[in-house]
Amino acid sequence: LVPVGRSVVLAYTTPLWVMPAAAIFLGERLTARRMAGVALGLLGLVVLFNPFAFDWSDPSSLIGHAALLVAALLWAANMVHVRGHNWHATPFQLVPWEMLLATVVLFVIALISGASAAIDWDAKLVVLLLASSITGQALPQWAVVMAGRGLTAGTVSLGLLASPIVGIVVAAIALGEA
Repeated sequence: LVPVGRSVVLAYTTPLWVMPAAAIFLGERLTARRMAGVALGLLGLVVLFNPFAFDWSDPSSLIGHAALLVAALLWAANMVHVRGHNWHATPFQLVPWEMLLATVVLFVIALISGASAAIDWDAKLVVLLLASSITGQALPQWAVVMAGRGLTAGTVSLGLLASPIVGIVVAAIALGEA
């Protein structure tokens, strides 16, 4: 619904939402530099989004852009929650339950969507699914939560900004996006 390069940037607007939320809910300092950074980030978002050139009549584009911004807001809420949470279990103990919950939610969404796919279940596919779920989801989730417990929410959100840079470069090289 949204080009890959733009999707990556919109999905990683998380620091723009983390900084004020961390100041409000966690008491983290919102210095003048951080406020200027948030303001510049929001200005950059407006420039990227370019509301004058955007096709407001395309419902799929509206839904795609809104979904990405909501995802960024939810990720920001997660980072603030992780930082302020009173932990009774370690993140490593919770990762399997988080992955199970995510699997159930995604399975239900897949069923509701009505999309059908012919899946050729074989050993290679199962190994790829397990490897990608562990190295692509479980370990990164554990690492981000561990970082979120020890660092400020703003620092964690800024540290994750390397991902959209890589995403933009890959989208430009592999997909020919501007």
